[in-house]
Amino acid sequence: MRKSIAEVFEDTLNNLLGEALEAMLGPKVRDEVYFVFWRRGITKTNVPSQFDEVVSILSDTFGALGAKVIIYKAIAELHREYSQATDFPFTGTLRDKLSMLYELVVSNHIWPRHVEDADSFFDRESRIGGNGSPDDSIQAGWAGLYRYKRGVGSDPNGTW
Repeated sequence: MRKSIAEVFEDTLNNLLGEALEAMLGPKVRDEVYFVFWRRGITKTNVPSQFDEVVSILSDTFGALGAKVIIYKAIAELHREYSQATDFPFTGTLRDKLSMLYELVVSNHIWPRHVEDADSFFDRESRIGGNGSPDDSIQAGWAGLYRYKRGVGSDPNGTW
């Protein structure tokens, strides 16, 4: 069963927060931060749903400015992952930016770049060849995707 857009968004936020912690502070500190989260009752899977508490813990641990730098990096990467502009200032409220991105992603059904499952974007039925198996002859580049559009380039016999 495929995850919903909201679940994918939360997983992406969680992964990018972990990557930001690791890139800025190293893997040992990242693991220790997640241990502090766990001691305060936040499991790794609950980080997105308890994001305000996560920010509070990061502020207590690294100071207000240190926490803001970590969160800014995670939210900026999240915007890049969803192909959205990252031109927001460092001085703005990051919680509002996160909420606006979430609403945009859910309302417009935007999938992140890291999702490579073609079934998320194309109907499985339109990708089946004449013999009932998936077609393996994908052409390189965007021109090769044209034939996946429903009803374009297909003949009545069901072959490409």
